[in-house]
Amino acid sequence: MLRRGLAISLTADRAKARRLDEAMQRLPRALRTEAHDEMQNTLEEARAWMIAERLSGPPSEPGVRKTSRILGQVSGNLVASIRTSIVARGKELIGRLFVDRRFRAARYAWIHEFGGVIRARVKQFMTLPLTIEAALRPASRMAGLFVIESKAGNLFLARREGSGVGSLVRHFLLRKEVTMPARPFMGPTRRRFQPLLRKRLAGAMRRALQSSFRR
Repeated sequence: MLRRGLAISLTADRAKARRLDEAMQRLPRALRTEAHDEMQNTLEEARAWMIAERLSGPPSEPGVRKTSRILGQVSGNLVASIRTSIVARGKELIGRLFVDRRFRAARYAWIHEFGGVIRARVKQFMTLPLTIEAALRPASRMAGLFVIESKAGNLFLARREGSGVGSLVRHFLLRKEVTMPARPFMGPTRRRFQPLLRKRLAGAMRRALQSSFRR
């Protein structure tokens, strides 16, 4: 009786050990699947929040100084450049919310995020767009522009569009340097969604453990 009891006990232990080994083999795949799904969902939520809350302010009116801390959409280039990606590197799963460098907007994303002074380098003046048309194409591609000076001494590139009063439209402001205020969009999004992602990944780990050892 004692031997049989020992035999039964040992047989049961081997079966449990085999199931445990199988569960441990399933765990990495289950954990990666759960983590990938949670990371993808959180990145998409973060991108949507960033666009809605940090990149969708009203566009500036021509000639009106903008003081909003939220960037306004003009051409839509910056919004279009915001991308997400998830890359597996060995045992690591790396999720990114980033500005795609293939887009023109990547050149000015940094100055919007942190603020700073921009100075003309190649030409004597920088051309700062004041209209939607000017934001969509450079001054070199707009025909009929000429320089005018305001009573305050500011220089503009303008063009006559029609006749009569109000036909002179200022498309660009000419400046040798300009101070850009910080209108961050990456930082606030990171601070809002990183804690949420950690919480969701912890939940993903629990679900992966449960699904791996349930079988």
